[in-house]
Amino acid sequence: MFRPERYLGDNPEGATGTPHFAYGAGSRVCIATHLANRELYAAFVRLITAFEVVAPCDPRDAPVIDCLGCNANPTSMIMDPKPFKVGIRARNPEMLSKWIREAEDRIADPSPSSCE
Repeated sequence: MFRPERYLGDNPEGATGTPHFAYGAGSRVCIATHLANRELYAAFVRLITAFEVVAPCDPRDAPVIDCLGCNANPTSMIMDPKPFKVGIRARNPEMLSKWIREAEDRIADPSPSSCE
């Protein structure tokens, strides 16, 4: 089961900034890190709002939580997690159907732009 509270309070006292280097560092840092983080936040909030993440049916498909044992390629310079599965279940199927319909309507018939 996904438990976001596991990640709360992990920052050492006084630590600031992003605790990883996925966007690079120093003079070669990605200029869109703030935009990327905000888009990831929005995507995760929507996923967590709409779905419940549940453990896989087969225990062999569960993720490896051990920080050293989970790397599929331990000689790599980056983390390459071993394959795993999770299930997702709609929290509220009626609301999910409504959100999907509304999104499809917005895509099919976009409102006219004020620039036209």
